[in-house]
Amino acid sequence: MRVLGINALFHDPAAALVMDGRIVAATEEERFSRRKHGKRPVPFSAWELPELSARWCLEQAGLDPSELDAVAYSYDPDLARPADRLGLDDPWDHLRQEYARRAPEFLAEALPGLDPAKVRFVPHHVAHAASAGQASPYPDCAVLVLDGRGECGSHLAGRYANRELTVLGSQSLPDSMGLFYEDLTQHLGFLRSSDEFKVMALASYGTARFLDRLREYVGTDGEGGFRARPVPWGSLVPPRAAGAPWTQDHADLAASAQACLEEVLLDLVRWLHERTGEDVLTLAGGVALNCVANTRLYREGPFERVWVQPAAGDAGTALGAALHVAHQKETVEAMPTAALGRGWSDAELRDWLERAAVPYEEPADIAEAVAEELARDGVVAWFQGRSEYGPRALGHRSLLAHPGRAENLERLNAVKGREEFRPVAPMVLAERAPELFDGPLPSPYMLFVHKVAAEWRERIPAVVHVDGTARIQTVDPAAEPLVARMIDAFERRTGLPVVVNTSLNTAAGRWSTIRATPWSASGPRRWTCSPSVRSRSAGRRCSHDGRAAYSVVIPTIGRPCLADCLRALAAAADHPPEEVVVVDDRPEPSGELPLEAAGVLRGRVRTLRSGGRGPAAGPQRRLAHGRRALDGVPRRRRAGAAEVVPAPRRRPRRGRPGHGRRPGTADRPAPRGPQADRLGTRHGRAGTSGLGDRRHGLPDGRAGRGGRLRRAVPPGVPRGRRPGAARSGGRLDAAARTAHDPAPGAACRPLGVGPGPARQRRRRPDEPAARPRLVEPRRGAPRAAPPARPGDVGRAHRVPVRAGRRRRAAAAAGSLWLLGTAEFAAARIVPGPRTRDEVATMAATSVLIPPLAVHHWLAGLVRHRRALPLGGRR
Repeated sequence: MRVLGINALFHDPAAALVMDGRIVAATEEERFSRRKHGKRPVPFSAWELPELSARWCLEQAGLDPSELDAVAYSYDPDLARPADRLGLDDPWDHLRQEYARRAPEFLAEALPGLDPAKVRFVPHHVAHAASAGQASPYPDCAVLVLDGRGECGSHLAGRYANRELTVLGSQSLPDSMGLFYEDLTQHLGFLRSSDEFKVMALASYGTARFLDRLREYVGTDGEGGFRARPVPWGSLVPPRAAGAPWTQDHADLAASAQACLEEVLLDLVRWLHERTGEDVLTLAGGVALNCVANTRLYREGPFERVWVQPAAGDAGTALGAALHVAHQKETVEAMPTAALGRGWSDAELRDWLERAAVPYEEPADIAEAVAEELARDGVVAWFQGRSEYGPRALGHRSLLAHPGRAENLERLNAVKGREEFRPVAPMVLAERAPELFDGPLPSPYMLFVHKVAAEWRERIPAVVHVDGTARIQTVDPAAEPLVARMIDAFERRTGLPVVVNTSLNTAAGRWSTIRATPWSASGPRRWTCSPSVRSRSAGRRCSHDGRAAYSVVIPTIGRPCLADCLRALAAAADHPPEEVVVVDDRPEPSGELPLEAAGVLRGRVRTLRSGGRGPAAGPQRRLAHGRRALDGVPRRRRAGAAEVVPAPRRRPRRGRPGHGRRPGTADRPAPRGPQADRLGTRHGRAGTSGLGDRRHGLPDGRAGRGGRLRRAVPPGVPRGRRPGAARSGGRLDAAARTAHDPAPGAACRPLGVGPGPARQRRRRPDEPAARPRLVEPRRGAPRAAPPARPGDVGRAHRVPVRAGRRRRAAAAAGSLWLLGTAEFAAARIVPGPRTRDEVATMAATSVLIPPLAVHHWLAGLVRHRRALPLGGRR
């Protein structure tokens, strides 16, 4: 039987494929979209499906959607009730339920060829339970599920006998331990439904002094259920703003809530053990990712063994739903490993490195090469095999470091952009783990914390948390031979059987997800994949003399100071760089580079061609001058060019003539040379700001601030084109310019030009007739001089056509956008009967969806362009 499991309604959308009772593939959508948790758990995102992960699962098995026997959707809308009846403050929850009911149609559209009748709804907590009870290696076990919410509950307790589930207890909303912890997460300034693990880490720094107050709101009922009423967090500790520093009060509140959660879980586990008598407890649901609570259940609970689903959050319901449906027809197998996601072969990785023009090496033994780098205090990005299913990095997409240096904890948190109080985890061989750690062993999925032996705490300080514990991952050489050989090689060099392991990602807000692809994993760090090693390293490494090793990258050779840079680097002979990379980004390089200036470092200098991408690759119209300047040839001023420096652009202020004029303008020398007209007009045009400017003539034939260059015309010259003017829209030829230009220092009378038509200044009785001024037209304006009209002397003929064209274009674009939005809204509302609330909802969302779609399209375009390899092709 071929069953595709889908989780999509709340958060962590994911897909999983089960064929003939065997798990073939399982992965989260965030590994494809690179958006943390796939989406936010709001009703308006409920329609988003894990399309990319579902398609990949089918491609992994070579299936077409039409060949599926069933699609299991991990939510049953028929079991849901309105949010107000459940006591939840979620006015848009009905939208989420509507999307869930229409999931078969949405899936059929996302996976062409799929029959909507094959979609089956699986209750949310049943899917959680199946991901633990049916995926665990124990056919007979007890199962406990706790999370934020499902259809109408937040908890399920039951028993699996030969993979068959019997439900023994549940808890209805609004009581929810998951929502209790989410409320605290938000109060402490972290992201709700995302950063609960940060609260767990912060709790280690505090004491549970608020525990008695919390017990007034949270506790068990003795019948397999509990109560979790809203807690007035503000009466205990003031809320913390996002990004603000945390205080001891915040840590104490986190420790109190953590202790309260553990007490409730212990009571529920003891009740479940009395009902089942099983030796094994399996856990699932978002609360099961709390490794501190899991460890307390193991130490103080009645069960001998505790097994936790690696993808215990909502992502695991995709696998659980598929197993639940498949088990109805056939026997299902246990989950063999957490490495169920995408993977790449050595040839594919090598091809990516070559296409990206990334230098790399292929050592004879990758494990030995990485161990050597780690022993030198390097940071290694380990990328090999298939990606992990779940939030933990288990040696397939990991950052590795030396555990013997305490500063590596701060260093890794800085590299990843994480809070300083968050710990990192150790990887250790399974047979060596009992010597160093006390806790549930083996622990291959990093879901428990262990006490570090006292004699080892000072030897591996980077992985020891403030409370003396560590969240370890044990490595089985049979399951992970390459990782095991690397740890063994590291121990031979350092005497430490432990390697720091943290996820290969950055905490950049909502886009911080594990780097699941070769192009996303590449970065300024040493990149290790079987069998290729990237030749750059990140962070601080030590040279053989114990000092920090470093490399130098000169981003463009186009600077005339390249030789000076190389000479300065060569002068640092007491601590030279390991490598000097010179990036040649000229489209058409000319001449040899002065690499001989590197002196003793000449053998360490490497030139990298960027294929014409970079600062030296400007627009085509500036390539000639750019090449000369970047090759070290100074750009010379053309003969006869006016030495005029344009003033900074600033909108002139309205008022009396001369108001707002830049001080000292009248003292600036006038432009000289045959190009004075053109330069002065261009500079004046750059300073204008459209209608409403007041332009004032200044002495020496120059324009005022915001004005344009005007030339004085001797009396007697008729209005219009001057004698000898060329047919170029008002430019004078050399003879006319010589005959009619005023002498240097001759003054021109001011000419005021206000908004709208130009005003004619009243002439004094003793003043001669006004002299017309010929103004050079702007670029794009008609070349012919306008015809003279009576009473139009001294007028500046300007037609503001550009502003009008822009306004008309903007109005047309806005009209088209409104028409498209209206058509989109009508297409959504018209097909069927709608209530008034639904019509209002669809109208509102129809206005929001188009700009969001454009935003996502532009963001994808930017990411695509940034993802182009250096010097690569589209």
